Amino acid sequence: MFEKAKRKIVFTILAILTALLVGTLGLVFISSYYSTIRQNYEVLESHLMMMTDDNNMNRNSPKDRPDIPGHEEGGRGPFGPNDFGEKKIQRHLKLNIFYTVKISSDGSAEVLENGADSLFSNEELIEYAWNFAPKMRGKTSEFLYIVGEKDGDTLVCFMDNIVITDSFKRVFMFTVLFGVIATVIITIISVRIAGHIVTPMEESYQKQKQFTADASHELKTPIAAMAANIDILQREIGENKWLENISYENDRMRELVSELLELAKNENRTVQKTFIDLSHLVNGVIVSMEAAAFEKNILIESEIPDEIIVNANENGIKQLVTIFVDNAISHTTCVNSETNKIFVKLYESKGKKVLSVSNPGEEIPMSERQKLFERFYRTDSSHEFSGHYGLGLAIAKSIADVNDAKITVECNDGLVIFNVIFPSKH
Repeated sequence: MFEKAKRKIVFTILAILTALLVGTLGLVFISSYYSTIRQNYEVLESHLMMMTDDNNMNRNSPKDRPDIPGHEEGGRGPFGPNDFGEKKIQRHLKLNIFYTVKISSDGSAEVLENGADSLFSNEELIEYAWNFAPKMRGKTSEFLYIVGEKDGDTLVCFMDNIVITDSFKRVFMFTVLFGVIATVIITIISVRIAGHIVTPMEESYQKQKQFTADASHELKTPIAAMAANIDILQREIGENKWLENISYENDRMRELVSELLELAKNENRTVQKTFIDLSHLVNGVIVSMEAAAFEKNILIESEIPDEIIVNANENGIKQLVTIFVDNAISHTTCVNSETNKIFVKLYESKGKKVLSVSNPGEEIPMSERQKLFERFYRTDSSHEFSGHYGLGLAIAKSIADVNDAKITVECNDGLVIFNVIFPSKH
């Protein structure tokens, strides 16, 4: 139980912090990348304007180019106010490598500018220009390009983008590496935090559990002594109403103490599991319970295929099945003998083995269904004693937990159905 709680705490902390880390790093990376691309587009637009404007030398200032996005007075780019000023543009114009190809209206192409003669031939640049021309702007792994017009001709300007691409690849790799390291650190911190949170609760629970076991064990001796004295008195004075009451209450106390000891023994312990024939086990329990059901005019029907095998503790599962069948007998509410039937079914669903025990009874509200497995809980609000102490289902739940099984409760068409679902893997 507490190990599951630790895992949930670790998973929750890890999920939240990892989401924040990934979101923050991702936002910083994406924002930086697109901000850089946007700024380079502005530089490329400035270069294209210089190539299309005969008087470009007098129009290099961003303020003189209101048609360039982000350079309007008080303008904003997609990431906020534009601070990419005139001096930065001038520096980028000098530092970056530009290529310009003119495609005439007659279909001929001419290289007007080759910023790196040793890297690309004119033929290669013309081929790139023909690929870029149908689009107004765009980028590849090598180039950032933009298309304009001058005197009826098409100008394709593109700048080298390989440095930026490689830089951001390295940034991405370092971001991923940092994220992995940070995730490992977060995991270690989460485990420590979970330990600090759960350990005090676990210690308190263990003390409570030990007290219950010790108290129950100590009570067995006086209960046995009382039973012996009652037997002696009954032999000496014969039948007596008051002795019968004392004997009845003593038997109740002995049963209650036994159930408390059983519950303390089952909770949070490791059991020896083996492959057992669940079909044979359930049939055996039904046979042993038929007499008790018959006394209450109840018939037990079953649908149990042969050789349903599960990996579990045999004694524990036998006790679990007995609890559910006994619970069904005790809580069958119909008085018509034709409908006084308990149905026990064993089947496979999606690779999992399912034991289903149903009985006619009043529908249990959704708000109370999980409370059924709490200690001393009974749906009868009057708390009138009915032969059960509200510990049977708690014991069944503890047995299911140590055998990795799950219990569900359903109410359909006047039936109360308890399902025990065994895991698919052995």
